[in-house]
Amino acid sequence: MTKSNFLYSFCLVCTLLIFASCSKDDSVNPDAVSGKLTCKVDGQDWKAETINSIMIKTDQTGVWSKSLNITGTGPDGEFFTIIITDLRNASEGECLSSEEYFSIGDDRVEDNYIESANGIDYASGSSGTFTYTDQTITLPQGGSVIVGECSDKRVSGTFSFSLIYFDENFDMIEIEVTDGKFEDVAYTVQ
Repeated sequence: MTKSNFLYSFCLVCTLLIFASCSKDDSVNPDAVSGKLTCKVDGQDWKAETINSIMIKTDQTGVWSKSLNITGTGPDGEFFTIIITDLRNASEGECLSSEEYFSIGDDRVEDNYIESANGIDYASGSSGTFTYTDQTITLPQGGSVIVGECSDKRVSGTFSFSLIYFDENFDMIEIEVTDGKFEDVAYTVQ
């Protein structure tokens, strides 16, 4: 399995773990619905009206990971989700490492690879998706997240992504997400 396929598979598993670990009965920490999430979607300003975020810490076959999911909901019900997976010092603390996390499709993604004690390469990484009100979901094609500050279960940083989706005629539509910022976003840890 190539490193890119492994990274994609790993990010997909982390995403599924995040969604599978949440249920309707899970209580939401009211302090974790705060902060600011803004970006430009194809040059148009976009701002989240509400933000929910959660960090999942897991140990998979001796490799610890922290995955932070930040989801902002816009004024028309659309939402933007950023997932950051950190494998560096992941068993320690409840913050992400302050570094740049590259997404699948980015030429620099191999900079996120680390070798574990069992000799297998794993990768920290990021992904971004934008889901429209008609349930059109975008797929990441490159980009990155820079975590600038993380302390006391609050995180700030910047991001940009190239995304695609397929319209009803199966034509590929490209979307550029630029000037992305998340500021003082609180999160819960599971």
